[in-house]
Amino acid sequence: MSAQSPAVAQTVVQLMSQIQRRPGHEVAAEDIAGQHRLTIAELVLSSNRLANAFIGLGLTPGSRVAYVAQNHVEYVVLEFALLKAGLVKVPLNHRFAPNELRRCIELADVRLVVADDASSAVLDEVLDGADILRVHIGPRDGWLMFAGIVAGGA
Repeated sequence: MSAQSPAVAQTVVQLMSQIQRRPGHEVAAEDIAGQHRLTIAELVLSSNRLANAFIGLGLTPGSRVAYVAQNHVEYVVLEFALLKAGLVKVPLNHRFAPNELRRCIELADVRLVVADDASSAVLDEVLDGADILRVHIGPRDGWLMFAGIVAGGA
């Protein structure tokens, strides 16, 4: 590696640090259709707010947060927020059967689930009666809305 070439990130924490040092107007993530873009400045602000919101919801360092959804720009915000708050990501396949999801969530001792339309109907069944916080990418009855939590975070 030459003196001019930037260091290659070896961990997600290093990658997050490198990204946050770049100009805020640069695009950090965008969906495949190019309809939803997130700049670095928006990523930093949103992930800070989400991390603080999770702490405000009672999550503590080491708490497990499951992500059961397809690919979304919100995933990048979630990834950064979890690192900032010291929370543990539990990525689960949105194609799992209800019994598989239930078992994984129980084994991991998940305290909060983030989901999208593709998985939330199954999760309604899986989480019925469970004391697990539910966050949805987009509006859904009985769930906290991802964008609302980000907007309400400090």
